[in-house]
Amino acid sequence: MTTKLDALMKQRGEELLFSTWLSIRGDKKVGLRYIVMATWSLVVISENGRIDQDVHLLEITAISSHDPKQLNITTKGTLIEATCDTEGPIDELITTIRTAYERSFPAVPEAYRLRVDIEPRTRVKDISQAIGVCGGYKPTYMTLRNYYGLPTSNSPICDAVLWDIDNIFAFDRILDLRKFNLFEFDAPCDEMKALVAPLQFNRYFRGFVLKNFKLEKDLVLILTQLLRYSAYLEEITLSYVTYTKDSLIHLLEAMAHNHNLGLTQLDLSNTLLDEKGFAALSTYLGKEQAGRLHTLNLSGCGIGKSAMKQVREMLEANTQMLDSLTKLDVSHNRLDSQASQHLAHWLERPNALQHLNLSSTFLDCDVVFQALPGCMQLTKLDVSYNKMTVTAWQDMALYIKACLFLEHLDVSGCQVPIEVFPDIVTGPNQRGCHVYLRDNNLGIMGGKALGFAIKSATHIVSLDLSDNDLREEGLVAVIEGLMSSTSLKTLILNGNFGRAKKSPGDSIQGLLKLMTQVTCPISTLGVAGSPKADLRSEICPLLTGLVTNTSLTSLDISGNDMGNQGAAALSRLLHRHTALSTLHMDNNSVGYVGYQSVLLALDNNTSLRYLPAPYSDVNMAAKSDPRVLPIMAEISAKIHSNCQLGESRKKEKETDEEESMVDLKIRTPDQEDLTSRPWPLLRSQSASMWNPSIPSGARPRETSTLSLSSRRKGKEEMRHPHTVGPMNKMRSAPLRRPALEGVSGSVKDYHAELKRIVSTKKLAVLFREYLHQCFNSENFSFWLEAEEYRNIDENDPSLPKRAQQMYDKYLSDGTLFEVNLSAKIKKHVSDNIATPTSKLYQEAQNAIWSLMVSDCVPNFLKSELYKAGAPPRRIRSTKALNPNFCTMRMLEDFLVSGEVDQRDSGKSEISIHTALSTEPTRRELSSLALGPPPTRQPPPPPE
Repeated sequence: MTTKLDALMKQRGEELLFSTWLSIRGDKKVGLRYIVMATWSLVVISENGRIDQDVHLLEITAISSHDPKQLNITTKGTLIEATCDTEGPIDELITTIRTAYERSFPAVPEAYRLRVDIEPRTRVKDISQAIGVCGGYKPTYMTLRNYYGLPTSNSPICDAVLWDIDNIFAFDRILDLRKFNLFEFDAPCDEMKALVAPLQFNRYFRGFVLKNFKLEKDLVLILTQLLRYSAYLEEITLSYVTYTKDSLIHLLEAMAHNHNLGLTQLDLSNTLLDEKGFAALSTYLGKEQAGRLHTLNLSGCGIGKSAMKQVREMLEANTQMLDSLTKLDVSHNRLDSQASQHLAHWLERPNALQHLNLSSTFLDCDVVFQALPGCMQLTKLDVSYNKMTVTAWQDMALYIKACLFLEHLDVSGCQVPIEVFPDIVTGPNQRGCHVYLRDNNLGIMGGKALGFAIKSATHIVSLDLSDNDLREEGLVAVIEGLMSSTSLKTLILNGNFGRAKKSPGDSIQGLLKLMTQVTCPISTLGVAGSPKADLRSEICPLLTGLVTNTSLTSLDISGNDMGNQGAAALSRLLHRHTALSTLHMDNNSVGYVGYQSVLLALDNNTSLRYLPAPYSDVNMAAKSDPRVLPIMAEISAKIHSNCQLGESRKKEKETDEEESMVDLKIRTPDQEDLTSRPWPLLRSQSASMWNPSIPSGARPRETSTLSLSSRRKGKEEMRHPHTVGPMNKMRSAPLRRPALEGVSGSVKDYHAELKRIVSTKKLAVLFREYLHQCFNSENFSFWLEAEEYRNIDENDPSLPKRAQQMYDKYLSDGTLFEVNLSAKIKKHVSDNIATPTSKLYQEAQNAIWSLMVSDCVPNFLKSELYKAGAPPRRIRSTKALNPNFCTMRMLEDFLVSGEVDQRDSGKSEISIHTALSTEPTRRELSSLALGPPPTRQPPPPPE
């Protein structure tokens, strides 16, 4: 039996949990059976080895036992009555079943919980265990895979799902990962039911997202059961969903019958519904549980007059919706006159709407706009691409004047009349307004009228005038109107530079004058061209003139057919501009020479971090010159490197701010080897996800502290030949600096000052913090670790490993913590690294000491950080102070113990609590891959 049982478990891919012989009551008589409890199933085997019953764990609904020698197991199809001559096996089987169930469904809702009726209660053992990530989704998913006959091992799809749960969904700090999105899992249709079914037993996920999907029969049954019984889902998205017959209606009916389903967001956009579907939806909207709904998206659902009537009647019946619903989207539906009346009838009642989208609805604007006074809390109104009469525009103007909270107004494609320009751009909202006037065919006259109206608009934050055929005179008028604006952050003029006999010189000069003002607030500029309106070579003066602008961070020059000449002008801009981070430049007929000039400019640019790949230009250029492709790969690599540099600086700043609020416990290099962890890869992945233009295999450019260190090293060799480099044999006069209060200016005195710093714990902390702020803490970090290494015993077996770790961290090519050492010293260390001694880094340590004495210490003594937190000055002897030196371990012990002199605790609190380290902490590593660390409350002030 044992051999057959092992073969059976191996075939099923399960683990044997418990087995025993019990008497089972059959149809006619009681017989002895072998009961086997495996990971996901209960198997009853006859004496001759035949399987009598095979029950999956999911099919067990209840177990009851009022006698230690008797047990009843209720399944969905049968009742298993078991007895035993002794008491032990029954209780052990009960505990095994409960343990297996809790392991497979750790956070199951009450409706699905296994019913247990055991008497006396002392027989019920405690089997509580940790739920696990994502509310125990993993074990439930594996159980459901086994239930549906899908492989649980050696399955690429299963392995991918488990990896996503462990490494992505388990961290929900940056993305809203409590929404279960089927689009995130690349799985065939037969695998979908195993992905969705665990949600019935899960209380972790609060949302369900299904987009661009065709509902199959099996999946509809599972979703119907989920929506009928779930009490934890709050957001449901069924967008671009196709279905057969009444499958979607069954889902909506299940929602209506679930009295515990309190949705806050329902998105059915671009999913066509018939009359039955809208009837089922209206039934749910009329229920009391729908009173929590704050977002309803019915865009492109095929709403007609009858459907709008049903929705309106149910919204009116549920009075709670007037106070809860804040976002309503009915765009891209054909709302005729009667449907518009039904919509207006609900809108005119005082409500809590903040976002209303009526774009492309063919609605009767005269009727709907008269009802807008009921929506006085609107912050975003979109009525784009609707035909409006003069009466409708008058009602709109009155509403804009009265609405105090309106921040976004989109009237694109509405043929806005000139008379309402002042009302649109000078609304009552003084906090800032975003106005979208795209595709209104304003022309020259409209441009002049708009320019006159804008002069009195002092609170416009964003203005989009794309595709209005403003031409030269209209553009000049608009630009002149914006000259006095101090609030405008975004200006989009795409497709307005029409081809005319007269070149657009005045408009370009006016735009340059606007952008180069000292007080220019514009950070986003769009001057993209179109097939009928492009700048060509006229864009060159604009790009050249923008060099002096300091506020621009995003620029769109695509579609202007500027060629290599324009790319040369762009390269000059990229070479000197220090703030531009986003650039769009496709459809400009740029060739190999143009991209080569851009590549050269990026060598000195560290700000550009987002450059969508110009596929159109590259494809055309590659046909005549294949050298374009490697050039584009290098450009992508440089953009990738800029992303890394920007992300690292941002994370370092955020981490410093966070760690200044809490006590930081730093692990020593012996406890955690940072050089062996793949944190550059995490940064690369983070930058690749953020910038889709970066190829996954692009190698990042080695920058950061390396280039800064090399430049700083060269300057030090020229200024201080007696410290490092080949000129150290020259006899030069002692370096003199301006004397500080209580400190003389000679190099000898700075030696004494540095010894005082490293022999005083608090000063060492302040000094390391100062160097960290100056992006120059790698030298002090190396000196501290070298001091600790020098004190290691020669016979210590950890000496070779420690020597290699320090070399990889501070001296190897490409490391982020490279120190300023000459090639001679590096070669000496490299030649002796195979047989290291405790004096391996002594020469390098002395060179770093001299460098800190000549440059870092004088600047530190003049810093505000030192003045605020320095203790009374006591210059010690110039003899070696090895027993008192503040080593890395002493610094860490000091930070952990939190020793702070009470006299200066208020002054140096921030300096003490900052990490004083450029090495990435565990918190930084996780934030590089998953986003910013969680917000923490600052500690209470010291009493």
